[in-house]
Amino acid sequence: MEQSLSNLDDIEDGEQLETNRELELKYHTLENLLRKLMIDQELKNKNVSWELYHVVAQTLFSILLGIRMTINEDVDEILKNYLKKLEISTSEVLNIVKRLSSDLYPQVIEEIGFVAVLISYINSLKEDGINIKLQINGEKKQVHSDKDLLFYRIAEEIIRFVVHELKKDRMKLILSFENGTENKFLFSFQCSQNEIDQQTIENGLEITKKRLEDVDGWSYIQRKKEEMDKWLIEIYIP
Repeated sequence: MEQSLSNLDDIEDGEQLETNRELELKYHTLENLLRKLMIDQELKNKNVSWELYHVVAQTLFSILLGIRMTINEDVDEILKNYLKKLEISTSEVLNIVKRLSSDLYPQVIEEIGFVAVLISYINSLKEDGINIKLQINGEKKQVHSDKDLLFYRIAEEIIRFVVHELKKDRMKLILSFENGTENKFLFSFQCSQNEIDQQTIENGLEITKKRLEDVDGWSYIQRKKEEMDKWLIEIYIP
């Protein structure tokens, strides 16, 4: 009887082990699929961004130049007024296309680097009444453009989440570059516990977490209620 029970336990343990292996395999399969989707999406973003900037934006800019040249010529006053309105609308569309191109893939990051592109992005948010105080400690070393893009994507995703999902128009971001080997980003913003909880933040930053895991980085979320419900999101990228 005892032998039978022992055999039954062995069977159950074996079945549980097999189930765990299957679940682990499915998890890794999903991980690899998500990683591939992220890479494919980034490539698509880059291609569409290139088309928008180098084709659509350049065409609009040429049209804008033509309009301005015509305005300066001796033309009918009614036509001139129409062209001036057309100049304004064309200029607005051009700025929208440039911004969309940059949102999809900041191509200038390959030329001017992560910090300059991030500052430009933060400044663009001021037009919408979003105030982000940026502090930079240390000096960032030169890295491959892929690493700069990773820095930017992570910072952008967290800013977008706080601004658009949590509806916060003020936050502080500290970039720390220590000895050229450790890169830490510290995001802080005010948000009471009644508005948000830690699980909601973790869920909202799931893609960011995946990006960090792929490079052996980590994130840490903390609420400091003694400081008027200040939330901290700390990011480390090796």
